[in-house]
Amino acid sequence: MQLSIIIPTLNEENYLPRLIRFLRWHHPGRAEIIVSDGGSADATPALARAYGAKIVEGPPGRAGQMNRGAAKARGDVFYFVHADIVPPASFYRDISHKCLHGKLAGRYAMWFASRRPALMINALFSHLNLLWCSGGDQTFFIRRSTWEALAGFDEQYVIMEEYDLLRRLHHQFGPKAFTVMHRHVLTTDRKYQGNGYWKVNRANLKAFRMWRQGKDPRAILRFYRAKLFQD
Repeated sequence: MQLSIIIPTLNEENYLPRLIRFLRWHHPGRAEIIVSDGGSADATPALARAYGAKIVEGPPGRAGQMNRGAAKARGDVFYFVHADIVPPASFYRDISHKCLHGKLAGRYAMWFASRRPALMINALFSHLNLLWCSGGDQTFFIRRSTWEALAGFDEQYVIMEEYDLLRRLHHQFGPKAFTVMHRHVLTTDRKYQGNGYWKVNRANLKAFRMWRQGKDPRAILRFYRAKLFQD
């Protein structure tokens, strides 16, 4: 199986080298690494090149960035990973096993690199194969053929793009096409830094409800930014 690892970035110089080193150390030479940058003002693009990743550059917006990365990918399976996340060392074997047994897409559960006890609640919920328990912080794999059938991420979703794709996946292929792998990715708590635990989770829940109600993604993004970064 040829795996294409796609990393959307925007000013990720503090995290990207660690992730690329980890991925190169733990994959068996059958994975390519593509960094899809959204106009970083720091050293992110230079570091991606220095560490041997392919780089795609364009305007910011995670859905568009991931689509551009996928357009350059050669793999049979795409694996989307945020720069501040480290997957399990077994990621290649785990994904290969799930694809071999008929799964079209899937994600990991997650664990936080933080001592905040309350974050254990989020980590436990991430084991549930429910749409509202999903998100980009758990990483996400999908077969190329399935990706093409779904036409990738819908770029009108300037937020909630993963939820939209998973909803379309469930509708078109059924819930059994998707799996949760019960190993953990390790993610930062940077969203919670400067924000209280309940403040972040209330904002997440409100954004999810707005999305389920069909609100304009731009309105959801304005709400989310105002709630977490301007209060």
